[in-house]
Amino acid sequence: MAIEYEATFKEFGRRLEKLRLERGMTQDGLATEIGISHSYYARIARGRNISLRKMIDISNALGVTLKDLLDF
Repeated sequence: MAIEYEATFKEFGRRLEKLRLERGMTQDGLATEIGISHSYYARIARGRNISLRKMIDISNALGVTLKDLLDF
């Protein structure tokens, strides 16, 4: 079974925003915490490609496991 990259990254972006909002964080706040610009964060949230390293940074900043971040 092939993984659809575009659809997967978009779903990741939706999951990311859900978790961020549940924690009462702003996009700017989370971006600053993980050391990226707001514009780069916004691209990730819209479904752009993201590295595993940044996924780990995000999961740490949100206080969730990588598995939880990818549970979509």
